[in-house]
Amino acid sequence: MIHGGCWLSAYDITHTFPLATALARHGYPVWNLEYRRSGETGGGWPTSYDDIQRGIRALPALGAFGVSPDQVILIGHSAGGHLALLAASDWEQMFPGKAPPVSAVGLAAITDIKLYAAGDNSCQQATPQFMGSMPEVNGNAYTEANPAERKITAPVTLLQGELDPIVPRAQFERLGGPEVNRVLEPGAGHFDWIHPGTPAFATLVQQLQAIGAPN
Repeated sequence: MIHGGCWLSAYDITHTFPLATALARHGYPVWNLEYRRSGETGGGWPTSYDDIQRGIRALPALGAFGVSPDQVILIGHSAGGHLALLAASDWEQMFPGKAPPVSAVGLAAITDIKLYAAGDNSCQQATPQFMGSMPEVNGNAYTEANPAERKITAPVTLLQGELDPIVPRAQFERLGGPEVNRVLEPGAGHFDWIHPGTPAFATLVQQLQAIGAPN
């Protein structure tokens, strides 16, 4: 699991602690990853994504705790969804020759960071801070950091709230490919996905069960 928070230092791993705890109670062993973020923690592109890759490569170490990562679901919320989708696109490189099967679930995920940087809400305005510039200044970095411009062969499920004011519905529609399953949650906002007890959380659990039972 990769938390969101506009890639900003102000939002840390506690942001998704209730979600991680609730999924664990449903039987899913949750590897809740922290990473350096824009601002005081010294993150940004590509440092934040490098941290995510290091965390994912450490999955085999979970065997010491009785967890066998022979089926992995990458879950990311908002900016964390952006990082999770990038990780799905690089999965084979992170586990050369021995990659476990993987699926990706984006919760209000930022799928097109170029388009997102052009917006004017507070999270969209944080994008240049994360990337170090606007797309017209450093297009190459934005292309590298853009899930919409990457080939993702793993199955992807995108869950989007109908009333999300932070990640526009356009992001829900930007990621292409035949392996993308899109689910629009009626009446849900941006944070419904990370709050257990909401209809959106129930939809998330249903989607995870469709992907595969916990192990």
